[in-house]
Amino acid sequence: MLLEFLRRAMWALFGVPALLIFGYLGGWWLFAPLGALCLIGMAEYYSAAIAGGFRPAVLLGFVVGLAIIAVSIFYPENATEVTVALLVFLAACALVSVLRPGHKQMAFTSSAITVFGVVYVALMLSFLARLRGLDVPAALETGGLGEFWHRMGAFVLAVVPVWFCDTFAFLAGKTWGKQPLVPDISPNKTVEGGVAGLLAALVSTVALGLWLGMPWYHAVILGVLLGTVGQVGDIGSSILKRNLEIDDFGTVFGVHGGFLDRFDALLFDMPLAYYYLVLFFVVLK
Repeated sequence: MLLEFLRRAMWALFGVPALLIFGYLGGWWLFAPLGALCLIGMAEYYSAAIAGGFRPAVLLGFVVGLAIIAVSIFYPENATEVTVALLVFLAACALVSVLRPGHKQMAFTSSAITVFGVVYVALMLSFLARLRGLDVPAALETGGLGEFWHRMGAFVLAVVPVWFCDTFAFLAGKTWGKQPLVPDISPNKTVEGGVAGLLAALVSTVALGLWLGMPWYHAVILGVLLGTVGQVGDIGSSILKRNLEIDDFGTVFGVHGGFLDRFDALLFDMPLAYYYLVLFFVVLK
């Protein structure tokens, strides 16, 4: 257990600061790593689908996925409208592209897999860039915080609690876990680990939220949501792997699996954090 924890800690020690640095710099500095992660994640997903006998339009998915990431970074003011247009374009092209000789019987399934790959990976990942555009301290009129927190406060608020949740869920599950959480889907997950992960997400979100000037009750609600939805995302990834009959989506992180194995909770929590902050601190301010 100690070795596994140290491996997870090492990835977080280098991965989280790297995300923060690239996020702070923005522009091409952010597009390069997000674009690379997007392609890796989509490649893992499409490879698993192909191994399962499906025929997604991989190149089309890659192009639209990168376009969604680029729009979110370079044209944030029009990101929603352009992203919707790209997804409509993708859906239409995906259905046509899979109508190849010998594959008509799986055309609808393969086109759906193509679209879902872009939504699950590229669209979810693009919210890292959108979070960077939210100036939480300014919206809450919180004084005394430096430029880093104005530029990266929302970004940190979405990323750090997910890491705490994953880490403490692992530690508690290995140490005290006895009651399986979802035995038919992921036998290694336990109720004890899930509770510990939820509490870790709650505490870290409240600490960061109060630092940014959030009312305590909003910080508590967001912490509970992040801790819950992140673990649901993790379970959802396990369901996909079970349906595709694979243990991990990839090996880019060595023994920790692929991008989708490590970022599954974050992919679900980023849109949640973004829309919660927008709704309560921008729209309903």
